[in-house]
Amino acid sequence: MKLQGPLVTLFAVAVIAVTLFAVNESQAPNRAAEQGAPLTEAGATTTATAPPTTASAAPSTTTARQADSAFPDEAVYVGRSQTGGIAVAVAVSGTKAAGYLCDGENVEWWLEGTVSGDTVTLRGPDGTRLTGQLADYAVSGEITAPGKRWQYSTQLANEPAGLYQGTATVNGKQNDIGWIVLPDGSQVGVRTVSGQSSPAPALSVAQGGARVDGAFVGAERIDGDSDVLASRFHAGSARGLCRS
Repeated sequence: MKLQGPLVTLFAVAVIAVTLFAVNESQAPNRAAEQGAPLTEAGATTTATAPPTTASAAPSTTTARQADSAFPDEAVYVGRSQTGGIAVAVAVSGTKAAGYLCDGENVEWWLEGTVSGDTVTLRGPDGTRLTGQLADYAVSGEITAPGKRWQYSTQLANEPAGLYQGTATVNGKQNDIGWIVLPDGSQVGVRTVSGQSSPAPALSVAQGGARVDGAFVGAERIDGDSDVLASRFHAGSARGLCRS
């Protein structure tokens, strides 16, 4: 009877030890998972925030650069020579181009030509030549005429700015008129009658023409494939092509 007490004590201690061991083993997987979690999250974070490669960003940049270096299908560019004495208009349509140069008094040239990539080349029947290159939605380059040379720059013209031409018989005389309407609304143009040139009358873009000696002369907006040179010939002679 005296051994019962110690045996009970030993039995109780054994039960407690077994219980603690079982609890410790059941919590071991949770501790291992908790210790592994930060590594997994860190790896996920590194993958998610990895910067895009240079190769993946290159196509959009290249596409934008190509778009800027090619003429649109339809456009008109207007401006002046560097000295300001000559107004310049260049119209493009696909691979074709037309142009007009004038001083607003008695000098004018009509030209036709072609577009290739970012370059436009125009020529007149008297040897006048315009070359231009597109950059940042503007065209600039050089104009050469017999004994003359200018540098020029133009910008994209949104209507009503642009290039216009009017041809009509008034009081029995042929009138040929060219106008360049600049972005600020100002106009530069020349009127040619019977081989004599003078400043063009004011053009009303809203009304589509101008009043000339009491008659109304209609005006059309010129685009790149307009046949501007054909309208400058009458009875086999060139008129209004170059005055100096």
